[in-house]
Amino acid sequence: MSGWRPFWIGLGLAAVAVPLGWWLWSHFMGIDRPIRVGILHSTTGAMAISEKSMIDGEVLAASSAVRSRR
Repeated sequence: MSGWRPFWIGLGLAAVAVPLGWWLWSHFMGIDRPIRVGILHSTTGAMAISEKSMIDGEVLAASSAVRSRR
């Protein structure tokens, strides 16, 4: 079992180093990725009337967040 120890240590280090390196590279290179937002509400049927205002509010909040980010 001791022969597997270096493998597991290397795998653990890679699991930490790869995401950290990717984040540092994208952060310092100034890459600005879009943020996707999903809105799940009924637009047809019986619930469409009551959910229309929620959809409008969420779209307004998302567009406001995008404007403030610029």
